[in-house]
Amino acid sequence: MFSAFSLRPHAIRLSALLFCLLTGSVSAQPIEAVTVEDSSVAGVWKFTAPQGFSASLLGKTRWGPMTDEFCEIEKIRTAMTVHCPGLHFDGADISRGTVRLNDNHLRLTWGSMLHHVAIMGTIRPTGQFEGRYSLQNLGIASEAPDKVTGEKLTLSASTPDTASKSGFLARVLSEMAQGALTVPLDPRATTVKILKPDTLHSLGSVQSIIYVGEKNLSATADSFVVYDVELPTAI
Repeated sequence: MFSAFSLRPHAIRLSALLFCLLTGSVSAQPIEAVTVEDSSVAGVWKFTAPQGFSASLLGKTRWGPMTDEFCEIEKIRTAMTVHCPGLHFDGADISRGTVRLNDNHLRLTWGSMLHHVAIMGTIRPTGQFEGRYSLQNLGIASEAPDKVTGEKLTLSASTPDTASKSGFLARVLSEMAQGALTVPLDPRATTVKILKPDTLHSLGSVQSIIYVGEKNLSATADSFVVYDVELPTAI
């Protein structure tokens, strides 16, 4: 389970608050579901990519600053999927996307046939990713000028929690399991997914909460902490 919440001191915003794999829908339907047998790319990745963009049919695409995006790639049934908490396109939550892997060539796509963004490139023998970020809008393609880089992270329960919020996240999950969430939510946190007690009980007790990193949003000056929550059963 992948989680992210705000560091704003007076209004904790749980994720785009609590992102749980396989729970919830995406506003724009994925372009395709590609079956991939090689699951070597499965895991949590950090990509450095543009933070949003501004595009029009007649004008040039303006790309946001480069920032860290944390994404989880996992195999669900027969297809590899990617989940990047907080990723939006044209006002819609498109955090869940599709994965295509051909040898060492990786393509991640979010959105629909007419409107989508993609990261595509090559995984080097060292495990490092290098590629490009592109936009497809009503048949018009645009590519960001800066290179996208990425790496698959090695997660460990011994990783220091530099944000010191794992205890707070544990409290949130505990309160959800009891069906009585008392944590005040930021009014702007419209994508919060409150898990039902039965759902959490069926997954078993939290085994570990691992600090992954922080994601800064230049548009709002918010900073989100990303954690990996290890459970006996995948959501």
